[in-house]
Parts: sequence; structure tokens; C-alpha cells
Amino acid sequence: MGVAQLEQFSFVDYACLGEAEQSLPALARRLEREEGLSEEPLPGVARRESGTVTIDHGDVRVKSLDKLPFPDYGDYLSAFSRSGLDGEVRPSVNVEGSRGCSWVRHGPCTFCGQNGTSRDYRQKGPARVLRELTLAGDRFPDGVIDITDNVVSERFIRGVLPKIVGTPLAGRLSLETRPTLSREDLSTIAAVAGRIQFGIESLNDHTLGLIHKGTNALENIRLLRWCRELGVRPIWNLLYGIPGETDADLKETIELLPALRFLPPPRVVCPISLDRFSTYFEQPERYGFSDVRPPPSHSWAYPLPGSAGSGFAYSFDATRSKTRVTAAYHFRLRHDVGKWQNDPDPGEARLAVGPGGELSVIDSRREAESPTLLLDPVESLVMDECADIATGDHLTAMAPSRLRRKLVSGELDLALSRLAQGRLLVAMGGRFLSLALPPLPAAQARLSVTA
Repeated sequence: MGVAQLEQFSFVDYACLGEAEQSLPALARRLEREEGLSEEPLPGVARRESGTVTIDHGDVRVKSLDKLPFPDYGDYLSAFSRSGLDGEVRPSVNVEGSRGCSWVRHGPCTFCGQNGTSRDYRQKGPARVLRELTLAGDRFPDGVIDITDNVVSERFIRGVLPKIVGTPLAGRLSLETRPTLSREDLSTIAAVAGRIQFGIESLNDHTLGLIHKGTNALENIRLLRWCRELGVRPIWNLLYGIPGETDADLKETIELLPALRFLPPPRVVCPISLDRFSTYFEQPERYGFSDVRPPPSHSWAYPLPGSAGSGFAYSFDATRSKTRVTAAYHFRLRHDVGKWQNDPDPGEARLAVGPGGELSVIDSRREAESPTLLLDPVESLVMDECADIATGDHLTAMAPSRLRRKLVSGELDLALSRLAQGRLLVAMGGRFLSLALPPLPAAQARLSVTA
């Protein structure tokens, strides 16, 4: 993209390509010595010679992030303090824990272009990241600290975040993570982050496979239920228009939504984007994209003739065919998610324990079949064991010790069917997950009854 800028704008003399921590200082030193026009190669820098753009060895990537200098935001913070925006805008500074994406070694998500041309994943050591966070917090005591990682790593979550729980940094971090977290890791993140974004993208197994997310729908739903339990308000997006997505996929997602209305809704529901460096962009014909072009707004910023400015666009429009049925499903999906987003009182489904230890579900959701559902022993087994994702084989194996007898033929299937029909259980591919929140602690339950 820097090369395209050089080709189109004569006032641009150099472009540092990719990571510039080494190439930009080298270029500055050369220019200071008035050696900018030297023909000696300068790796990572594109330049113009006799009207032709020359590139020396492409971009140069930093091997050890721990050796990078500490960022200094002093000038920015001083300028902000003079701007008059204090109190109207909450500024942020950046801290980097890793570069690239750990998932990319398995193959990138098909729509992601955030890693550019690099497949290298590198991390800073926990001690270095903690030092950067501490310095940023000390120098910038009131603002947001944005963790720039595509997704924070397990080492960051377990090696850095526990050390800042209860410190002035807690509640000030903004970060993004994969949805394959453990409940313990989510609890840790919730204790320190003010803003958490999860790469959920879809609630359909087939669609998640198409975009190579490495997750499944039940894991995504489980994460949202954990967020509701822990009081976390996550940011996540729901995508549609994914190459290979079927009408059956869309129908399945739409039919699932009413059961999830009490969970945190997506921030946006939107068609998948076509971004530079993504698999979709590199192989558009394979995925059904044609007439790939920058969006109209790009020409407003760069009023160049024809497609001259497309070389430095990042996001693109494209033509894709779809049936009227598919278009109707897209409309219905947007409509139903909009209802989810704007529901002021979605209620909840929560387990309750009776005086004799029997389980029931208190269901205050608008679509609830009954406000209170007393569970029989098999249903209690299912709801208890499916607090985490469980298979039918697991439930069958647990029955003798839990029920003190073997299951009768068809008994488990009947319980699963009743709970699924009541939207208390999600069943996908022979795996099951309870949607009911756990019982409230005794003291909190008494307060709720009193209130």
C-alpha cells in the first residue's frame, strides 16, 4: 500500500513497508546525513529513482519484541491536555503484548487481513509487558490502556493479568481475545478489563468452519452465558453473507436467537468484509467475489481517475450473487438481532434449589413457557451436567451414580427434548449446553426475594 502511495503522489518520497522500527530510524539517519538518494540498499524502505519505485528486500520484521524501546506518549498527552477535550473525550494509549496472531499458524481466518503479509507470531515476555503497563498507568493515570494485540495470548492472561488485579490498572484495559477461554481466564480478564471484545463472529458450526475460526457454536454460546453470570458486557459481532453459507445455516441461527435473548447481544450484525491481505482478497474468484473495488467513500478521500487509488485501499466492495430467499433471511437476521439489542428487560432462566435439594428453573424470559419449571431427576441430571458442554454418552455414563439406577430406554431423549423445547438447553451435533444460570448464593437469593 505504501508502494501505491509512491506511485500516485509525487510529493511522497519514501515509504516504510510493514514493521518500521528498524527501517524508519535508518532512513532518518541517512536523510540527516543527506544520503537519502544513495543507491545503497535500505531494507524495508521503498523509494523513487528516476520515476521508478524501488524496493530493497521488502519489510523487515522485528525478531525480539522485548528489545524494542518503550513507547513515550508524552507529546500526545501534553497536546491532549491543551486541546480542551478533557472531560469530553477519554483518550487512550497503546501497550503491545504480542504481534501477529497465534491462530494464524493453523491457517488464518478467511476474512482477516490484520496480519498483513506476515505469518510470524511473536510475544513479549510477561515481565516486559507488566513493566510497560505499569509505566503507562503511572504516566497516564486516568485513561484507557488499549492492548493492541490481535488477540491476547494465554501467557498474557495467566502471566500478566493476575498481577494487576486490585491495582490502579484494573478496569482500564481494552483488549480482544479468542472465545475459547476457560471460565477462570474469563474471570481474570473481567477483573482488569473495562472493554473486552471476543472473536465470536457466528453461532453456527458450519459457518464457523467456513471462516476457519477454530471454534464451535456451543463454545461461543457458553462464553456468552459465562459473561452473563459474571456481569461481563462483551463486545462481539455477528457476521452473515459468508461464502459457502447456506439458507439452512441462516434459518438455524434465526431459530436459535429467541433462546439467547437474555445473553449479551452482538454489537453489530453485518455482512462479512472483504479486506486486503485476507484469504478472500487473495482468492476472490474461489469464494464468489467479482468486480472487487474500493467503496465509493474511498474516491471522496482520493479523487483519482479510474482505479488509480485502489492500490492503497484496505476494505473493498464486491459483487456477489444471492437468491431472494437468502436476502430475506439476511433481513430477518438483522431484524431479530435488532430486537435482541433493544430489549430493555430480557429476563433470565436460573436454576433454583428447593429445601429438599430438588432443582427447578425460574424463568423470567418473555418467551418462557412457564415462570417455574420443576425438574424431574433426569432433567436435573441433564441441567447439572450440561452446565458445561456435554455429550449424550457422558450423560448416560453419569446416570447410574447420580440417579442410583440405570436410565430407562428413551428417558434421556425425552428429558433432552423437553428442555430444548423450553429453550433451556441448546443441542448441536450430539452435544448439549444448559442455558440456565446457576443458582444464586443463599444470601443473594434472600435479598432478591425481599426486594
